[in-house]
Amino acid sequence: NAAFSRLSADTTRQVVIGPSQDGGYYLLALTSPAPDLFENIPWSACKVLEATLSAAETEKLSVELLPPLSDVDHLSDWERVLKTPLGAALKKALGEPIDDDLSEIH
Repeated sequence: NAAFSRLSADTTRQVVIGPSQDGGYYLLALTSPAPDLFENIPWSACKVLEATLSAAETEKLSVELLPPLSDVDHLSDWERVLKTPLGAALKKALGEPIDDDLSEIH
């Protein structure tokens, strides 16, 4: 929601990125397609965000960064996020029961 509101609130902004703590990003939102942002990116490396920001600069795209968060690459990442205050908000938004039983996911 934050990304969409930022894109619609500022007509000069074309990209919103949520950086992750591992050098990548958990979200990338665009006002229009920008396939060049995804070319020559070292996926699954700690320089994903850096390379994406460089590509955006080359393409002269206006970028806003959201606060950094953990991304979710593995089940253990999801389980860790669910134990944080953000996890309760995610469960509520997804209509999930807010309990700590993850046995159905395994």
